Amino acid sequence: MDWPEYKALAQRPDVLPRALLTRTEALLPAPLSPALRAAWRAAPLPKPADHKGGAETDLFEVALCAAAAEAIAAAVAAAARAGAVGPGVVAAWRELRDHIVAGQDADDRSAGTEPRTLDRDATVPPPGERPAQP
Repeated sequence: MDWPEYKALAQRPDVLPRALLTRTEALLPAPLSPALRAAWRAAPLPKPADHKGGAETDLFEVALCAAAAEAIAAAVAAAARAGAVGPGVVAAWRELRDHIVAGQDADDRSAGTEPRTLDRDATVPPPGERPAQP
């Protein structure tokens, strides 16, 4: 991979660094940790041949469903209010959440259905539980 391609990938909202992912995973309640872990435990993106950083500089493409992205963004925002993370972590997860929700809305429009709106404070229920109905 060459540097321009690598830099373009690094700017995408669904590409996050290892440090951010491991820090976030440590903050999440048990029902959310596996969703995040599964989303980024694949191989990191390839680096340019002359890249100097080690594993700590790895970048990962993160694929989450909208509900998981919403719940992680809400958990990170709560951690920020408690002083556990800074505004950059919150911004990264909001950007990813917005990117995923926008993609889901575009998919809904192309399928001829109405875009879904999601509760910004939603949480993902534990496996086997159904989400509460409004």
